[in-house]
Amino acid sequence: MFEIDGETLNISLGMDAEDVEQLRQFLLSRIEYIEHIGIQDPRESLGSSSLLQLLGAIRRSHRDIVIDLFDMPLEHPELGRQYWSVP
Repeated sequence: MFEIDGETLNISLGMDAEDVEQLRQFLLSRIEYIEHIGIQDPRESLGSSSLLQLLGAIRRSHRDIVIDLFDMPLEHPELGRQYWSVP
């Protein structure tokens, strides 16, 4: 699901809506300490659009956090290279 390693939060793309809600609750008191949000397995399929909504909200409110899903191309075996642009 997700794990914290120092200032990096590694997340699973396959999280369902309940997992994303647990992540949101986890982040409420810890977001100030996170500098990077990485992806555990970039080949994994997206489990819920709520993860994209949460990451988009983090991007808008904490512009200094590096979010791999938005800041780097994502290589997916079925979909190819994905580029996300979140203002």
